[in-house]
Amino acid sequence: GVQVAIISGRDSPAVERRMKELGVQHVHQGCSDKIPVLNALLDRVGCAPEHAAFVGDDSPDTAVMRKVGLGVAVADAHADVLACADWHTSLPGGRGAAREVCDLVLQARAGNGATKQ
Repeated sequence: GVQVAIISGRDSPAVERRMKELGVQHVHQGCSDKIPVLNALLDRVGCAPEHAAFVGDDSPDTAVMRKVGLGVAVADAHADVLACADWHTSLPGGRGAAREVCDLVLQARAGNGATKQ
């Protein structure tokens, strides 16, 4: 019941392949300006920005993080991202941070009182 999307400034065949394996339908790569992509995606899935989360690691992600209800920075994110994030993962990007965020979302949906770090 959770919509998952990728909005990335990079373009990676490996990401495309992995997202296909995982069944992620909303994969947007090569995005220099992520806000229009986010807005279109939220409209398409019928989600208000305050009900969305975004995970980032670099300065261009801060604009999106400020627009959504939950901005998450991975542990090894740039200082700009860490400063504007509502929550930080304990693990770095590519080393378990995504799983940590998934667990946070599932805990919150189950009403298990997930807290911000």
